[in-house]
Amino acid sequence: MNDISKPILIIEDEPGLLEAVRLKLTKEGFPVLGCTTAEEAEELMAKTEPSLLWLDLFLPGIPGIEFLQKLRADEKWKKLPVIVVSNSGSPEKIRQSRELGVETYFVKADWKLEEIIDVVRTILSSNKK
Repeated sequence: MNDISKPILIIEDEPGLLEAVRLKLTKEGFPVLGCTTAEEAEELMAKTEPSLLWLDLFLPGIPGIEFLQKLRADEKWKKLPVIVVSNSGSPEKIRQSRELGVETYFVKADWKLEEIIDVVRTILSSNKK
């Protein structure tokens, strides 16, 4: 079981994928919070400090890139590990995400859920103090 006290926050607008990711991470021993919009994420982040964000870029309301820009402008969240898991593999989206300091960028169609979870585990292990 993983020894982390802060939850992973999943921001994913596809309910089926959100639930699959939540179940897989929970089974791996991670505390998890999930939401479908950036606005919901802001509310959750006002109440708790996540260990990592799992961010989809195509969200209703505030788009993922805009949310990430807002996050990075806030000193509290500047160093929060973020992985982008998106349907878009456009060079522009990848460039923007990298410039905003994401740990890694996954195109959903190119990766299995288990592979992404392995990367999450590695990021969280390397960020332990």
